[in-house]
Amino acid sequence: MTQDSDQAPHSAKNAAAISRGGEVGATTHPDYTDYYQAVPAEALDAVLHWEADRMRAPRFSATHVRQQLRGVAEEIAAKRDARPYGGMPWPLLPGVLYTNFANAHDGYGSAEVLANLSMDDFLAFFARYYHPGNAVLTVLADLATPAAEQRLLDRVRHWFAPLLGRPRPATPTLDEPPLVNSVTAERMVHGRGPVRVAIGYPLDDLHTTVDHVSYTAYVVAAAALERILTGAPNAELSAAASCGFFGPFDARTPDTFVAMVHPHKKDTSPSRVLAAVDTALERLADPETARRWSDPAARSAALLHDRLLADPLTRCRALGRHEVLFGDAPRAFDISHDLRVTGADGTAAAAAALRNAHRGVLIGRPTETRPTVHSALPPSVAAQAPSATTFEPRAWTPMPPAFHRPPDVDDQRLSDRFRLVLLRLSGATAAEVRLTIPVRTASAGRALSQAMRSGEAPAGALRRTVVRVRPGAVELETAVEPGVLARWAAYVGQQLSSPPPEPAEALHTPVDFDQQAVQWYLRSAAALAVAPMPITLVVCGDVDPNAVAESARTLEAAVPSPVSGRCQAPAPGAGGISAIGLRPQGRLLRLRLWAPAPPTPAEEAARYIAVSLFSSLAAEKVPTTTLRSGRAAPCGIPSLSISADCAPETLGYAASALTELIGCPPEIDPKQLDEVRARCWGQWSLAFDSPARLAGLAAVHAALGGSAHLLPRFPELLARVGPVDLRAAWTSLYGCTGFTGLVEDVVPPEALRDFGHQHSGSEPPCR
Repeated sequence: MTQDSDQAPHSAKNAAAISRGGEVGATTHPDYTDYYQAVPAEALDAVLHWEADRMRAPRFSATHVRQQLRGVAEEIAAKRDARPYGGMPWPLLPGVLYTNFANAHDGYGSAEVLANLSMDDFLAFFARYYHPGNAVLTVLADLATPAAEQRLLDRVRHWFAPLLGRPRPATPTLDEPPLVNSVTAERMVHGRGPVRVAIGYPLDDLHTTVDHVSYTAYVVAAAALERILTGAPNAELSAAASCGFFGPFDARTPDTFVAMVHPHKKDTSPSRVLAAVDTALERLADPETARRWSDPAARSAALLHDRLLADPLTRCRALGRHEVLFGDAPRAFDISHDLRVTGADGTAAAAAALRNAHRGVLIGRPTETRPTVHSALPPSVAAQAPSATTFEPRAWTPMPPAFHRPPDVDDQRLSDRFRLVLLRLSGATAAEVRLTIPVRTASAGRALSQAMRSGEAPAGALRRTVVRVRPGAVELETAVEPGVLARWAAYVGQQLSSPPPEPAEALHTPVDFDQQAVQWYLRSAAALAVAPMPITLVVCGDVDPNAVAESARTLEAAVPSPVSGRCQAPAPGAGGISAIGLRPQGRLLRLRLWAPAPPTPAEEAARYIAVSLFSSLAAEKVPTTTLRSGRAAPCGIPSLSISADCAPETLGYAASALTELIGCPPEIDPKQLDEVRARCWGQWSLAFDSPARLAGLAAVHAALGGSAHLLPRFPELLARVGPVDLRAAWTSLYGCTGFTGLVEDVVPPEALRDFGHQHSGSEPPCR
């Protein structure tokens, strides 16, 4: 469905979004598939046309089917079979809980079974499900007047009304018989380290027996259970709990309360894990104990929901999901309030219902060999009678504000050790926070991650804080209620003031290949501490500047001095490439290259376009290989990266293409420059509608040495970049720099003989 249709080739459909900096994608969930796009307003009518054309006359061909089957097989291998503990909890736990094939089968499926499907199977599936009577179209747009709304509805009718005529397909009967006993299963999964335990409680059973407990009470109970399990009494465990395998309000029936528990030590038994879960539920079922945990858990869950809806594309998808599953799109805007008013009594009742319910348990025992996976063909599924359908568009005004204007910016160095960036957005319900802290050991990052998930973390802060351990630094990505920013900073500062020693037994997590490539690059940098790497705090939201300043002072005082020094950048021309003896996890080899790219603020906009253009030209030259370029600052060194994922037989071809691009700045015609500039402009413009995206861009911009004061003007600066500016930026980034990198597996030297070609002078020769 993402390929060609009768009036719109695949490239044209993507061009409206991607070429303007937007997004295009599709995902399949147990009860629905959603296709989504973020596009400039002027492209909306074209996208409506193409979406209707995709439903009217897609071009299925044997070539497309083979390509998609190959892609599905690679996804199964990467996400389920090769990934450590892949398939836990989904798609393996449903087979323990449920008996109806539609609910219990492995959602990824089997590549062998899929390969036996015929073209007739695809065409029949399309004819049954893909038509407007079985779909919900959601458009999130800035429609200032009723007349604008009416024009949009008229265009929707124009494109989609002619497609009517087919009845809505029969709804399968997905009801499950209640569990009469708890069920436990074991499975060998790819990985190493302790066992993993996935636990599922059928929520449909609980609603049948305990009908007075609301769904949001179970959502809050899940957040509270996480806090209890990762608190001080159970520090040997990490846990994640949720309603739904893909999050709350994402399934019609059956829905599942899921807990995934990770012991930190190899000798922790599954029975000990289950006992810890039962004890936590018993504690939470006590109304007095629930009063301690319920409010922080409810606020954290509501904050997460608010944060998701603040992003326009995520909001649009949530509205469509609520409509197609529950027939009530506006309900998405009520969830945050319902979570916040869920009291301790409701949380305790939900915990008591869970403690007394039957459950399914899946124990994953790790093995370094990859288990063989078999998937059965589906049996027939009983269905309800089909129903007729009508086309009834309706419009209503979303509640959360849209952020269509640039923020007010304050960027200052509070000291030689601390940089503060404040982006004020009036009306934002959550404050996005990005914090970069220089640390000496990875254990400090792991300890901070554990502390942010514990029950001691302040209420009003997002519990599932993303903590990334980078070379020389730890990065935090989170959101808080604006009024609790100072308390959050005090808690983080408390954790930083006494970093733990390196543990004797580290967590058993495989080293990521991309991290190895970065470390390889940094080792070539003659690691000399030449300048302190500053602490950087980025806050984006409707926050009090005084509270932000207080938070910054607290964090600066907490980080031990002197901070870790940053590595000296390698001299240009000192590059090289090495092969590392790792077998690739999938069919593709991974190649990663890094090089220093000192900041030049005057050409920052041109550099942004140059990196985007490099990725576009690389994709054109080697269409069978995924080539892309980007920038980051590992260990405080502003750097340029190039990555390639390709089949072993195409590595030499990819190396030659990269060498040609690196060695010779392309001749850019005005039309091509306009296209790339429009894409970059769109990427930045979309960020002003999403606090999370804007905070992320500001953090990356600061790490690369840029001034945050340029952020509101950046789209304007992009528009001013000319061919001469672009060529100069390309030369400074790619022309005079030696790349250092790694490639997976044992690669024949001749495949890379042209790689790492060094240049001298300001104008490198073409090769």
